[in-house]
Parts: sequence; structure tokens; C-alpha cells
Amino acid sequence: MARWLGLALLVLALLLVVVAGYHFLRDGLVTTEPQAPAAPPAHALDGSPAWSPDGSKIAFYSERDGNGEIYVMNPDGSNQTRLTHHPADEGYPTWSPDGRTLTFDSDRDGNFEIYAMDSDGSNVRRLTHHPARDVSAAWSPDGTRLAFMTDRDGQPLFIIGGVSV
Repeated sequence: MARWLGLALLVLALLLVVVAGYHFLRDGLVTTEPQAPAAPPAHALDGSPAWSPDGSKIAFYSERDGNGEIYVMNPDGSNQTRLTHHPADEGYPTWSPDGRTLTFDSDRDGNFEIYAMDSDGSNVRRLTHHPARDVSAAWSPDGTRLAFMTDRDGQPLFIIGGVSV
């Protein structure tokens, strides 16, 4: 009797596997045909917001276009404008104390460095030139120095002075 019960359970289990497999194939949950890449998510990742010194704008990065780019918007969320247009990843914008310049991280030259641009996205220039990763810049209150995270020689923080942007 136990032998028949074991055989019946085995047959039932195999039947469930076959039926489940049929439904997966029928409903398109499993296929052997190539699939188109998934569309970007409806709510792309936005992050690292930074208020302009006068409070009129917020800079942020977004992956809504497929990679990290720098945007600005009004405080109410309107007038979202993409400032960078590069296939590299860019992020972590910060405003200079006078509001005329934004710094950001980018790996556009092969590794992450600190870049600056005018607040309208023009005049992009590289500020750091080191084979180590340099990211997350912060301006001094007088706008003459930048502190940032780095992988240089085991120093987690580094400061450059005489910033002319």
C-alpha cells in the first residue's frame, strides 16, 4: 500500500510540473526566442540633489536617459533641464558658493574625476588628473578650494586649493 501511495505522489508531482511548464510557455513567461531589451523603468533613478546657493534651482543626477547625467530643475520640480550629454556616468553635482559653477563626478576619461561646468551646462572642464578615483566634491565657503573623496595613496579625503573655474 505504501508503495502505491509513493508511486501516486510521484505521478502527481510529475503532472504538476508538466501543467506548470505548459502555463509558463503559454503565457510567455519562458521563451527560447530572443527578447527585446527591457524599457527603462517608468521612474528612473534620480539622486544627489543639491540646492543652488540662492535657492532658485536644484541640481541632481538622473539615469532616466540610460546613464547618469546632470540635470537642474526649479524647486517645484518644473523646468527639468539636462546639462550633460555624454555616454559616461556622471553624478553628484555640487554648486559653487556663487552659484555660477557646478562640479560633478564623471568617468568620461576612463576613471572617475572631478569636473566643473557653468551652471547652464556649458564650458565643461576637468579639475582633477589622477589615475585614482576622485569623487564627491565639496566647495569651501569662499569658493577657493575643493575637498573630495579619493583613492590616492590610501588618503580617503583630498583637498585642492586655488580652484580657478
